[in-house]
Amino acid sequence: MKYIKTVLGVLFAVALLATTSTFAQTNTDLWSLSVGGLELGHKDVIFSPGEFGVRQSLGYSSALQANNQWGFNTKLYQDWRIVRAGNLELDLGANVGATYGNTPLALTVAPEAVARLWLLKNVNTFVRAEYPFQWNSENIRQQRQIPLSAALQFTF
Repeated sequence: MKYIKTVLGVLFAVALLATTSTFAQTNTDLWSLSVGGLELGHKDVIFSPGEFGVRQSLGYSSALQANNQWGFNTKLYQDWRIVRAGNLELDLGANVGATYGNTPLALTVAPEAVARLWLLKNVNTFVRAEYPFQWNSENIRQQRQIPLSAALQFTF
């Protein structure tokens, strides 16, 4: 019964969870939109209550300089609860991952902040902001963008 509940929960979350990200850059013609949808995490306690896991998304950009690019993004993350007041929660953490597709492979590392509003015991809506740095064998370089993600999340 436990495994059936877990599988149904994952399928339900995949079906209903849609993440929208908007990337604003310094040049106004460089807007792109991605709709992803899968984050699988597990609660932990390291320093304070938190969560670690993996995120997967798919993006497409038709901006002039982007040349109609699509790509996948896979990230490992760790977030910690900083404060919770009633139904509001603030988490801080970081992620590391890779972007790949019909673009060159890009490795990134980013600090992130998450503001959550708990609607029910196991349902919340959140906004996540991160500040990514591109990471290669020679250096780490800021990306000059702040990706924002908003989603409805189900926990089980």
